[in-house]
Amino acid sequence: MADLTKWNRPWLDRTFSDFFESDRLFGFGDAHSTMPKVNVAENDQEYRIEVCVPGMSKKDIHVNVEDNRLILSGEKKEENKEDKEHYTLQEFRTSSFSRTFILPENADAENIEARFEEGILKLTLKKKLEDTTRKRKEIKIA
Repeated sequence: MADLTKWNRPWLDRTFSDFFESDRLFGFGDAHSTMPKVNVAENDQEYRIEVCVPGMSKKDIHVNVEDNRLILSGEKKEENKEDKEHYTLQEFRTSSFSRTFILPENADAENIEARFEEGILKLTLKKKLEDTTRKRKEIKIA
């Protein structure tokens, strides 16, 4: 009967677990991620959202409101072409993102302010003024 020996290859195990246990397969969760980081803050008057989108410009980014959702998206395409004596090197690079946020009921979706400063998209959503006068309605019983 032959002896069975377990191979001890921790580098191989680590390589596969690092690959499959992270979101690297889809481009998220590592240093090269295209999913922008977001800060959200709230005070009594407004919500503030800051989106970190380095390398993008104002024209690359879109902000939309649809069905009580705030949709942030962006896409940047770059093309480098280098002609040398005996070859042509052409590289394409595309990065894009899309993030969607459900707006709170008290967010005024009609009055959203957006600014872009040094790779940071800054959004301000004013809160709707609450109606302090409560209306009374009598319900008739049938």
